[in-house]
Amino acid sequence: MRWINAFGARRSWPDSIVAFLAWLSLTLGFTESRMLREPPLELIVVRPDVAIGHEFHQREAQRLADGSAIDRRTHTTFVMSKEGGRWLIQYQYVADERSRARKPSLPDHHPTAEVQ
Repeated sequence: MRWINAFGARRSWPDSIVAFLAWLSLTLGFTESRMLREPPLELIVVRPDVAIGHEFHQREAQRLADGSAIDRRTHTTFVMSKEGGRWLIQYQYVADERSRARKPSLPDHHPTAEVQ
């Protein structure tokens, strides 16, 4: 199993992931924040034994290590496989949604650049 969070923390073994998440859930920065949105998991079954899941969370006032507070819009993607009748997470990736200050421009010679 592979697990990567929005801040770049990486874990590979279930015990390591569970220990990290247990520690994280007890930190004041996380526990002081407030969940604003948590829609149900979206699930796409690729095959009877393989599925991809997507979760979205929106939190308000999550405190960072430097003491600043941020609002977060977080997307989590899961790749799951059915092993021995049980669904297991094989890969999990957590990413923060970020707004762009402006749309990046493409060079004029780029194939998808707008024609004027």
